[in-house]
Amino acid sequence: MSRRLQEEDGGKIKPTNMNLDFTPKQIRELKRCRKDPVYFIKKYVKIDAKGKVIPFKMYEFQERMIENYLRYDRVISMLPRQVGKTTVTAAFMLWWCCFKPRQKVYCFSYKGDASTDIMDRFKQQYEDLPWWIKPGVTINNVMSMKFENGSTIRAETTTARTGRGRSPDLLYLDEFAYVDPAIQDKFWTSISASLAETEGKALITSTPNTDEDRFARIWFAANDAPNSFEWKDDILEKMGVKKEEETPYETVYEDEGMRRLEEADLWSANDEDDEAGFRRFFVHWQEHPARDEKWKQKRLRTDCTLEEWYREFECRFVSGDETLIDATHLLQLNATVRKPMLVDRKGVKWFRKIRPNSSYAVMVDPAEGVGRANAVVQVWELPSMRQVAEWAEADGDSVQQTRALFHILYRINKAQQRQTSGYSDLYYSVEANGVGAGIIALITPEEEKFPGYFIDSDGNKGRGIKTTMPSKKEYALQLKYLIERRIFVPASKDLVSELKTFVRRGKTYKAKDGCRDDRVMSCVLMCHLMEELKWQIPELDTALHTSVTAMEQPPAEDAMPLPPQF
Repeated sequence: MSRRLQEEDGGKIKPTNMNLDFTPKQIRELKRCRKDPVYFIKKYVKIDAKGKVIPFKMYEFQERMIENYLRYDRVISMLPRQVGKTTVTAAFMLWWCCFKPRQKVYCFSYKGDASTDIMDRFKQQYEDLPWWIKPGVTINNVMSMKFENGSTIRAETTTARTGRGRSPDLLYLDEFAYVDPAIQDKFWTSISASLAETEGKALITSTPNTDEDRFARIWFAANDAPNSFEWKDDILEKMGVKKEEETPYETVYEDEGMRRLEEADLWSANDEDDEAGFRRFFVHWQEHPARDEKWKQKRLRTDCTLEEWYREFECRFVSGDETLIDATHLLQLNATVRKPMLVDRKGVKWFRKIRPNSSYAVMVDPAEGVGRANAVVQVWELPSMRQVAEWAEADGDSVQQTRALFHILYRINKAQQRQTSGYSDLYYSVEANGVGAGIIALITPEEEKFPGYFIDSDGNKGRGIKTTMPSKKEYALQLKYLIERRIFVPASKDLVSELKTFVRRGKTYKAKDGCRDDRVMSCVLMCHLMEELKWQIPELDTALHTSVTAMEQPPAEDAMPLPPQF
């Protein structure tokens, strides 16, 4: 049987050790294909389109994608849904395996089905190549292939351990924004070291999700590729939300150790060295030749919400998770977070001045103090519901948490006494469940020394705020109401970050795996405390049960530098 008959009748997978006689034209074509992946793909790669195998006639923006893949070692591409980003990247990986010997190519996707799909596209493209241009196959498994030139490709689901022990020459991360945030961080920490060692190429493609994950951090830290459509972070403007002006003050640190701790945490969170060197490539939805304004309006009418449109076609960082707070409202909170005016010696972040003749509520969400969760103290001004201060500590025991509460109460009381001879209402409580019982036991014999009034749940035979699963869900929905109607606008960036990963889990809401929700739960408890305070502060009843469209703007004095006695 001749080699020609073998190619036609012997299947699509080329065996090894096929000694083909190349024509002069084929030799010229091989040289040109080795040098130019765009030429190789357009002339020899075929794709499956609605059940038909057709030549891959790339769109212009897909050719620019390939140019970036060839030119840069780190490329992050953000593209709308269904524009062929996986197909074109599979074609580039095929070119890489065909023309670069002894290469290790890894494709990691956010779920198993997607990983299988990448490998299926790669294999289909390989099988439809002419025999004279493709290498023979030595291993052909469901999720991997090895070629006679020594190159291999393997597809897997992205997990925290996926990248361990791998030495990729080419790494492809598909829909990386939809990998769990905790897995993203652990995986990226592991694979970055391997990439640095091999000097391998990293390609990332995805539509966006939340603006808090690793994909977002890489995107924001990257430099634009020269051939990219310009991406602007103007979604708040499109939504009609005016971003607050930068506060004219610098944060005051009473203890330089707190400053160093904050700066160290910021540096650690950014991982700037691992994220450096990326070029970012953005494709506008109208760059696809079949998409125009009429197509957009049809999508919005039939099968796409405005929130989905922003995320999946305009490539805006609007979360696709089922968060407690609506995703578009979460995005708007980016415009209202503010730097703390003061970080005091205890690590309390003060966002606003203590004002005379005002009421304050202080709520403690305790923790075991062994590093697994933060104990949090929230301070809100009432009935305006401004977030005044926040304290969070993962390693402090019951005694330290009690001292933090006393410190906050004492500071508020002292500031008010200094400023006015009028009334000064100060209320506080502690979640009574579990660890909180120990804090309450420390407070009770010394209660008269604690400024303010200790509030208990209505009907609770013990002290503090007693919670149940139904009550936590009830007050979580109350928090949702307050935030989405801008009655309560968080000032803390850490709180807003937690809200972005506070998602539905069964019949309740919790943090996504690997994330924390301690600050959010302290606000849920604050809602419970406010329900108890309606008898002391009648205005709260109106504020909690009316449809308010916008919170009162803070007075100008809130933007003033801190007075020495704060």
